[in-house]
Amino acid sequence: MTKQEIKKKTTVISYYRLLETKQKSLFKQTVIDKTGWSIPTFSYKFREKNFTKLELEAVESIIDDFKTGKLQWT
Repeated sequence: MTKQEIKKKTTVISYYRLLETKQKSLFKQTVIDKTGWSIPTFSYKFREKNFTKLELEAVESIIDDFKTGKLQWT
């Protein structure tokens, strides 16, 4: 695993932890819908920081969509 991959994983986890409760719920549901993960899989991957490269890219894309306003916090 490269230093860049470790940094990306840490950034994704940090972003999730900084969200408010309602935002976490919406973010979690969006990730589950777009990745096809189950709730236990989401919890495991975020707890253990266990993402494949493609999974990490998908989650980063979702984060970017929220940051740019493509996805709304409603």
